[in-house]
Amino acid sequence: MKNWIKNIFSKEKSAETKTGKDEKIVSRPADWQPDGIYINEGLQRFGNKLASYLRIMNLFCQGLPELIEKVKEPTEDNLADYAVSIHGLRGSCLGISANLCAEKAMELELAAKAGNFDEVCEKNVEFLKLLEKTASEIREFIAIKEKEV
Repeated sequence: MKNWIKNIFSKEKSAETKTGKDEKIVSRPADWQPDGIYINEGLQRFGNKLASYLRIMNLFCQGLPELIEKVKEPTEDNLADYAVSIHGLRGSCLGISANLCAEKAMELELAAKAGNFDEVCEKNVEFLKLLEKTASEIREFIAIKEKEV
C-alpha cells in the first residue's frame, strides 16, 4: 500500500495555472486531460507532435471569444446566420478533437436549420457554458503540457 500511494503521488506534477477570471491557481496530475476532448485523436491529427497540437489548441482558445460573440444571442431573424456560425464553431471544435462541444454544436446547427428557435434558445446557453469550461480546461492542459515540449 505504501508503494501504491507513493506511485500515485509521484505521477503528479505541480502545474500551477491560471483558470478563468478569478485567477485561481490549480494543481492537476500530469496525466490529467480536459473533459470532452479526445487528446489521442487530436495528437494523431497533428502527426503525434505535441507542440503542434498545443499551438492549435492555443489558437482555438484565442479565437473563441470572436466565435462566441457570433452565436451568443440568436434571434428568429438571424437563425440562418447563426446556423452558419455554429457550423464553423463545430468545425473548429472537431479540429482539436473537442468532440463533446462539436456534438452540441451540431444539435444547435440542425435546430437552427430546421427553424426551431425555441430549441436553439434552450440549448445555446448551456452550450456556451460548456464551451467556456472546455476552453478553460484546454488552457490548463496547455500549461501542463508546455513543460514537456
